[in-house]
Amino acid sequence: MDGWQSIEAFIKIMIVAELSFVGIFISMLIKDKKIACYFLLLTIFTFGYLWVYPYIRASDPLKLWRYITAMSVEVLMCTVCFCFAYLGNLIYRKLADLMMLVSALIMFCNFYRLIDRHAINLSGARWLITDGVYMLNICHLLVGVFPVAAIIYFKIMGSINGRVSGNGGSSSFWASLNRGVFTKNT
Repeated sequence: MDGWQSIEAFIKIMIVAELSFVGIFISMLIKDKKIACYFLLLTIFTFGYLWVYPYIRASDPLKLWRYITAMSVEVLMCTVCFCFAYLGNLIYRKLADLMMLVSALIMFCNFYRLIDRHAINLSGARWLITDGVYMLNICHLLVGVFPVAAIIYFKIMGSINGRVSGNGGSSSFWASLNRGVFTKNT
């Protein structure tokens, strides 16, 4: 990548970090701590990656460790998210499942580019690492935005119809958010 492309990649990651930071405040305004915890986790790992990446890039002339580090960050984020959701009940389980799915796709993109750069010439690998990972990072944000939009929708519809409950809407919606892939649906 030349200088402008690396600046463009930095700005793309920074936009995701800033929007996830905004997601913390929006979810605190609607008083949902589990979604705020999700956005906090996303913010910490995105800013952490932005902080570490220039040092790795400067000390990696073979362009090998930058992809391994990106995959390691995603694995660590998935592990922490899994622990928050299934051991500590700090994040909705469906959010954790979707976050792990998106992270797995990001790891695939990084692994594909690693194979492309060091083993064989694969088509489309450059697009996957530049635009594909950016779109998947936006998917990380959308995973948190959809429940926020549903909460706001249920609160508005509840206030219009005269039914305002403690959680602002349908209890089956909240129950389905907390059921995950790794739990038994009884």
